[in-house]
Amino acid sequence: MLSATPVNNRFIDLKNQLAIAYEGDPEQMNEKLDTSKMIDEIFKQAQRAFNAWSKLEPECRTTDALLRTLDFDFFELLDSVTIARSRKHIKKYYNDIAMQFMEMQEVLREAENNYSQKLVSPEQLENIKKTVEPLKQNY
Repeated sequence: MLSATPVNNRFIDLKNQLAIAYEGDPEQMNEKLDTSKMIDEIFKQAQRAFNAWSKLEPECRTTDALLRTLDFDFFELLDSVTIARSRKHIKKYYNDIAMQFMEMQEVLREAENNYSQKLVSPEQLENIKKTVEPLKQNY
């Protein structure tokens, strides 16, 4: 999931972001998850664990201490909605596709420019669009 929100301060913030994806109907998400608990319960438990952890003395408030208190279903949920891709990964596996898409965009721009300069007829422009548009749907 992509987000412009730099920090989620509470687990409900993350739950609300996910609610956008499942259109506010938790049953949609519950059906797709491989968890023993419902999404609402997973987030409630995670928030309780975090609240208890945040009240610990600073020397006890470690990442390991928090991770040990979070339910496995929480990690299963995160794993099912997280897509981590590095720049290197994207360039390696998606660069060709991105280049093809940009080339198609350029063909359309050029055709529209040629049409505006009356170098291409309306029929020719439509034929180009009919050829390129279905290809764009694959990207």
